[in-house]
Amino acid sequence: PWVLPQSQTMSFVGYAWVLIALHLRELKAKRIVVKASSGEHARILEKVGADEAIIPEKQMASRLSHSLAHPNLIDHIPLTGDYMVAEVSAPDRFANKKLKELRLRSEHEIQVIAVKDSRRGTYQFAPGGEYTVRTSDTFVILGREANIAKFEETG
Repeated sequence: PWVLPQSQTMSFVGYAWVLIALHLRELKAKRIVVKASSGEHARILEKVGADEAIIPEKQMASRLSHSLAHPNLIDHIPLTGDYMVAEVSAPDRFANKKLKELRLRSEHEIQVIAVKDSRRGTYQFAPGGEYTVRTSDTFVILGREANIAKFEETG
């Protein structure tokens, strides 16, 4: 038999995912999402029929580096292009002010799509301009990544 050293081969589990993706595609599965161990493994899985190959370690490293680079950012979800949804603690100086007074849309080009009361764990979705910010609030905002980063810095 022809055997390559382990460093030059795909692991048994990685090989199994290739076969599973191939067979699922042959069975006409609507969507195939598989775990890959590397970028090269992901490319192979996509070539044999996977719709998406996920590398959890890479995704976690990206989230960790993003949270280290943006300490005020609680969580984020990247969207298409450079847009994202992010959770950001409301700066203390916003307390007792109405959202419309903060002019977040016109001055920071971000949109508050929800407000989370961190003490109660409740959300108010699509708050209006009359909403009064509390010290325990966390904003769920939509905007370009650069605008959200700038808002974090200047708040």
